[in-house]
Amino acid sequence: DGEGVGGGRVFVPSFYLVTADQDPAKAKRPTPASPSDIDRSKKTCFVLHGIFGGGKNWIPFVRTHLATVLPDWQFVLVDLRGHGDSVAAAGPNTLAQCADDVNSLAEALGKQPDVIVGHSLGGKIAIEYLRQHGGGGAEIVFVLDSWAERLNLADYQDDAAFDSGGGFMRDLMPGASFMVLRHLEAISVPVRNRSVVSKLLEEQGHCRQTTTWMVSNLRRAPAGEGLDWTFDLRVMRDLIHDAAEVDSLAVLR
Repeated sequence: DGEGVGGGRVFVPSFYLVTADQDPAKAKRPTPASPSDIDRSKKTCFVLHGIFGGGKNWIPFVRTHLATVLPDWQFVLVDLRGHGDSVAAAGPNTLAQCADDVNSLAEALGKQPDVIVGHSLGGKIAIEYLRQHGGGGAEIVFVLDSWAERLNLADYQDDAAFDSGGGFMRDLMPGASFMVLRHLEAISVPVRNRSVVSKLLEEQGHCRQTTTWMVSNLRRAPAGEGLDWTFDLRVMRDLIHDAAEVDSLAVLR
């Protein structure tokens, strides 16, 4: 049983909070928020990131494009289990459990989401949250760049299943996260610096956008020597496999 913001036996994921009136100095060096930071009188949007991501990744976009346009709203940027500061969660690492985690967070905050935005894996989790918890009463759920149907990962066991030319479009193909996972698992961490990872991923044919995204998820290793991932690769593998087995279209039909 992991310790999120609420501690105890029920896992509550960590999160970042973005509001229009946020202190600019604090916004430049974001730290996870706590339930006491929540204004229960405000409209609230939960943002669920994709695989290999984190709530922190969404801060610039949400601050620039959402909080400034909707100054009366607050945005809860969730660290899904195994990502960011939500690394202590116990299994099972499934979409259904992630949906329960989101529900546990809403209960800990004392505030259900009015809107949910889910990107990629986060989109499938948002749909699962609809299936299990009715979306917590959310009026609108945005699902962005998610593959809703089942995916046979047996078709993606090697890189030959993808465009041999590599690049941006290859990294967007269904099953690409499985390919990225294999390449990340082959990297021995901690690494000396980010350029080591950039070089290895570029050699595997990944585009600049994917490489930049991956190295942004490196942080100082706990022992203080080198850099390690902000996510747990074991949990990534579990979630990718489970997501491939889940048919989210059944909820949307």
